[in-house]
Amino acid sequence: VFCMLLFFRMWKSLLFVIVLSEILYPSGPSAVSKSIRKEYHYVSMSKTWADAQSYCRKMFTDLATVENQDDNSKLLENSWIGLHRDKWASWSDGKPTTFTNWNESQPDNSGKSASSCAVVNTTTGTWWDVNCWDYHYFICQKFKNLV
Repeated sequence: VFCMLLFFRMWKSLLFVIVLSEILYPSGPSAVSKSIRKEYHYVSMSKTWADAQSYCRKMFTDLATVENQDDNSKLLENSWIGLHRDKWASWSDGKPTTFTNWNESQPDNSGKSASSCAVVNTTTGTWWDVNCWDYHYFICQKFKNLV
């Protein structure tokens, strides 16, 4: 509770943050000497997808990428994630999309323009494509090297 109050005082505009962490061990020759910690930060401020992306890039690393079902299970609320409509082929940080968890009949690309972005629905754990100009809470990610 003390840490949360201290954090709230430091970031008056940030109402609530939950940090979810995962330890990732990269493969290859440097796997023994290096590990990366991936943190998810839930931000309870309503923003458009582009504004959420800008905020995440300024304060953390980027909007959340979801690489597997374990990542997906850590997401909270109906929140923006870093997937947007460009054939749904890549995340906000440029990584190719290798995992998806679309709700049945999604993405439906119902917008008349290419401005569709992904929101996670934690009641079902599935993703919906919605207008990028809608306002939602969002999930940022940050990577930290552990020494």
